[in-house]
Amino acid sequence: LSREDPEMPACYIIEGPTCAGKTTLAKECVKHGRILVPSYCFHVSNVGSQIPLVENLHYFGEHTPARIDGEAAMARQKRILDEYSRRQMNALNRVRNGESIVMDFSTLGIRAFTKALAKCGKIAPVFPNVFLQRPAREFYDFVDSLKKSGADVYVTVLCPPGRLIAERLSYRNRNGDDAWGRDLTNKIAIEYQEVAREIMLNIDCS
Repeated sequence: LSREDPEMPACYIIEGPTCAGKTTLAKECVKHGRILVPSYCFHVSNVGSQIPLVENLHYFGEHTPARIDGEAAMARQKRILDEYSRRQMNALNRVRNGESIVMDFSTLGIRAFTKALAKCGKIAPVFPNVFLQRPAREFYDFVDSLKKSGADVYVTVLCPPGRLIAERLSYRNRNGDDAWGRDLTNKIAIEYQEVAREIMLNIDCS
């Protein structure tokens, strides 16, 4: 199946919590040259029943800043938000130049993760609105700018349960993963379900 106008660039945004399978899905899209949807966990998506072909699809992955010893959780979240904002702009510029990309991050994910941290008491329950308003505003501005540039925009949000996130974190066994805990993974799962609901209610990517 091909898109109506294969000359138009495409941007496929894959969101979801850590260990949801975002990068795996993104790289499968690049490998097959198609906009794919997952079969391994619950998700919401505007891709539909068709599998659009995309020529020269490129992976544009996240680069989460490295941890700094002694850095407060809120300061780290702000630093990650700044980095994701910068990379969203880079993605927009690449699409404007005619490149089709699939990305496994967005600023909206910062809001979900920060709210989960606050609900677990890992940061103050009253935190600056920069973590509520800015991530969403920049994400929706990003999508709007992509569409205005003439790009096809696809969004999928992966929503694995907290149990699955915890299992994959344990299997991954990266430094610092053991500090997450089941309470945090459960709350992250809930916050990303809210992200999924919001995105599908507010974005008309057709």
